[in-house]
This record gives sequence, C-alpha cells and structure tokens, in this order.
Amino acid sequence: MDWQAPPDGLTLEPNDVHIWQARLDVPPAQVKVFAQTLSADERQRARRFKFEVHRDRFIVGRGILRSLLSRYLSCSPEALTFGYALHGKPMLLSVQRSQLDLQPSQLDCQSIQLDCQSIQFNVAHSQDFALYAFSRDRIVGIDVEQIRPVDSLESLTRRFFLPSEHAAICSADPDAQARLFFRYWTCKESYLKATGDGLGKLGELEIALPMAQAAQLKRLPANQQIQDWHLQELDFGEFVGAISAKRNLEKTTATLPGQSLNLQQFSFS
Repeated sequence: MDWQAPPDGLTLEPNDVHIWQARLDVPPAQVKVFAQTLSADERQRARRFKFEVHRDRFIVGRGILRSLLSRYLSCSPEALTFGYALHGKPMLLSVQRSQLDLQPSQLDCQSIQLDCQSIQFNVAHSQDFALYAFSRDRIVGIDVEQIRPVDSLESLTRRFFLPSEHAAICSADPDAQARLFFRYWTCKESYLKATGDGLGKLGELEIALPMAQAAQLKRLPANQQIQDWHLQELDFGEFVGAISAKRNLEKTTATLPGQSLNLQQFSFS
C-alpha cells in the first residue's frame, strides 16, 4: 500500500476511509506527553498492566487515537469522551465544546456535533505496530497480526474456522500455513470488530482467499448482505491485516449513492 504523509487539513468525505499506521514504542518523554491527554479511566486502565512495555503501549495507542480524532474534529485531544459497545468496541460519545481549538466566532456547533456523531473509527495493534481506521457514517473494523508460529494449528482451525477455510490452511505448504491462518483471522476479525459482534459469530462468517486474488466475503451472519460490505487485506511483510467497511444506511441513504470507497493510507509521526 502507498503510505503517505497526511495533509495539513484532514477531512473525511462520505466515501473516504482513512487508514493510519503507527509505532507504539516511543521515547519515554513522548509517553508522558500522550499520558497527559488521557482521561481518568484510561489512566486507571493503564495502571492495571503488569509490565511497563504493555502499559506504555496502551498509553501511546490511546494518545494517538485522541490525537487523530482531535485533528478530524478540530478540538484538543483531552476534549473527547469515549464509550464502549457490548463487546468492547470504542465509540466517541461527545466533544467538550469548552475545549475546542476554534474560537466561538469560527465555530458552527451544530456541525461539530454532527461530526462527533457521524465519525466512525476502529483500532488494532500487534506488538508495537498499530492501525487506525476512520470513516464518516460507515462502520469500520480493522485488525492486524504479526506472523508467528501457531500451536495446534490443525485443531485450532477445525474448531474456529469453517470446513472450507480449515481445508485451505491445512493443505497449504507448511511454510505458508501461519501467514494464511492470520490472513483468514484478520479478515474475520475486521468484520466482527466493525459489527461489534464477538467471536461467537465466527461460525457464521466465511472468507474466501483465492490464489492471487483479493479476499472475498463468501457468507455473512443473518441479516447482512455481502454487497453492502468492502473487505480489503493489508500486507506489511511480518504483519498482515484487513479492513472491513459498511455504509450506514440509516444516516447516508441520500448522501452516499454508491458503495465505492476511497481508501487513503497515512503514516503517523
């Protein structure tokens, strides 16, 4: 993928999906800067980590999320309040207008509130590598995994994957099995993170990975239409990932005439 430096002014058009990549292992001084932007409950969550490396990665990951959202919404990172869905998917609840960067004379409060309600995002990380996805009125899910050996791969795929997927992985060259496993996994996980469903839906979700072709959604849980979804794999060498995005029909029937997506990739620094 073509990763770019972001523009000075970030905007999300109705058909845009922005994907950001970032590294979470940063100098201690930068960890402290990000920590100052977190809410009290986020700091409390950070303190629960046993190891410093995991605590610092959580702080940096949330700090980057706040930094990016603040750029889309023209506010300070501290102004954001998050909530969580049933299976832990984060969502933006509100922006404290008293902390907006713009002066009242420059601010259309109604438009800021609309952006707060319409902006959709999702986050994934593996080791110190993180991905962030942002869209407007489209639910999105993103996942990433570092390629590594998988213990009991045959029994694991038999338990959690569909027969076609299990057969594809087990029949692959042994050197390619781990990568193929994580390709399937990230495609499935990106969809489940978009919908907010837990892993209990794995058995209702089938992915096809044809040789030398793009990943395809083959079967979805009940009441979901394949044509409403976009699935795209992301390849980073030692990491693989995937993003799933759907149009929010309740809010965007009039403004999004088609399913085409404009994916843009940025590097955070």
